[in-house]
Amino acid sequence: MHAIFVALVILVISSQVHAAGTVKSLDSAPLAFQPNRGQWHSSASFGVHAPGYSAFFQAADVTYRLQSGDRQAEVKIHWSGSLAKRDIVAVDQLPGVSNYYVGNDSSRWISGLPTYRRLRVNQLYPGIDLIYYGTGRQMEYDLEVAPGADASRIKLAVEGGKSRIDDEGNLILETSAGTFIQHQPVAYQEIHGIRTSVSSRYVVNRDGTVKLALGRYDRRHKLVIDPTIA
Repeated sequence: MHAIFVALVILVISSQVHAAGTVKSLDSAPLAFQPNRGQWHSSASFGVHAPGYSAFFQAADVTYRLQSGDRQAEVKIHWSGSLAKRDIVAVDQLPGVSNYYVGNDSSRWISGLPTYRRLRVNQLYPGIDLIYYGTGRQMEYDLEVAPGADASRIKLAVEGGKSRIDDEGNLILETSAGTFIQHQPVAYQEIHGIRTSVSSRYVVNRDGTVKLALGRYDRRHKLVIDPTIA
């Protein structure tokens, strides 16, 4: 078994995301993902609001809209080479609904929108599933790599910011509206009831894409790349 490199871009691989400079106590409530039925000016299938940013999701990409005072920025992350025709689906419905009563024209009001705990893209790449979720202001991502799947197929392109790695191994994205931080990732396998850590670190390419260097692991078993919880 040899070390492999998974090509990634900022704000992926199930790491916590937040806008630097506005860090506060985190709410334990789950983020509530909503289907887009015209309440947002976006072509995305789903969206979510959190303090300091909104995020909009399609199967092959996610767009973040940052807000810091009167400054705004948009970051788009695309899963290059993915099976783009795959659907993104919501799972784990939450209690309650969302309503949008904007303006005086009641024909444009939107009510009764369900909310969900997670979004899932099955087979984003062959044998690799993607799950979005989060709590409070934190967005997280999991990539589940099935036995025998080729994790090196994962590659993303990023628009709207400049990425670097800080001294603690965190992935930093600088934008005009502040800094996004994705903490150093954790990867592991569970084999016969025993969890084994797999080394992982970020590597930024000159073109702005980011690789995740993974250590040796057993390709006969599932690999999970999970968030680092601070």
